[in-house]
Amino acid sequence: MHEPYQELDDLPQSLRRKLPENAQRMYLAVYRRVWETTAMSGERADSELDETAHEAAMLEVQRRFEKNDQGNWVQAPVDESIDRDKLEGGVPDADLE
Repeated sequence: MHEPYQELDDLPQSLRRKLPENAQRMYLAVYRRVWETTAMSGERADSELDETAHEAAMLEVQRRFEKNDQGNWVQAPVDESIDRDKLEGGVPDADLE
């Protein structure tokens, strides 16, 4: 069984070439968290840990980053529109002091 990645330099070269550093950091954090949680739970065989952790980490990267027209991964724009009716607990009244 191989050990989980510990540092950015441990990531496969293909990921280091494709992803910007902030996406690599996110990938590494999610990968390690999923690896450790899954390993402790005993839910997966050792041979499946890497695949499970990689899939979870890439899902998170794809959620927060997108490929631009040149095929490079970039931070996805934040949707700033908020449906105030769906905020839990309502919207605080800014006029009250």
